[in-house]
Amino acid sequence: QKRYDECLSLLICVERGTTHHDFLETAFPSDYFKVGSSMEEVREMLLNGTCNVIGQEKSGIERDALLIDGIRDGNIRLGNKLMSKEPHGIITRNTDREFSDIINWVV
Repeated sequence: QKRYDECLSLLICVERGTTHHDFLETAFPSDYFKVGSSMEEVREMLLNGTCNVIGQEKSGIERDALLIDGIRDGNIRLGNKLMSKEPHGIITRNTDREFSDIINWVV
């Protein structure tokens, strides 16, 4: 499959076994992404040029940005394009009815 324009050099690194990996498998041809066994490996893959994008949830990207020196020196930047929505849930103990009620009212 031929690549065009902005996707010409796109290589996305993602952690194996995550929902982000599952999404990439359905949204991109396999030659668009590389898979690491941990987020530490994925960060290293970004820094060593194996890829030029990390696929992860927004909170993880923001946390990882603090760990990557390239952010501070301007060689790496954070984007703002969201490709999917990661659902979250809240679990409460059934022994704390008042707290459970508050959570249900808020959520």
